[in-house]
Amino acid sequence: MPGTAENNDVFGSQIRLADFNRDGKADLAVSAPEENPYRNQGSGALWQLRGTSNGPSTQTAHVFGPKDYGVAAGSGVGGTLLQ
Repeated sequence: MPGTAENNDVFGSQIRLADFNRDGKADLAVSAPEENPYRNQGSGALWQLRGTSNGPSTQTAHVFGPKDYGVAAGSGVGGTLLQ
């Protein structure tokens, strides 16, 4: 998994396995709503691992934070993952 583990990130608090890119393979979304704290609130981050015929792959992992979604720091991205 790309990145560095930090205390209190709450990595893995929400996970979803779904075909997000509609290629017929299950992709994995993993959240860390307290990633990169901002004023005692997590800015949050979401990792997406693309599915392969052997399952989700860390080789194609992408990480998204508040800037990627156009929301403010401290927003807690990944606090809730919808199905």
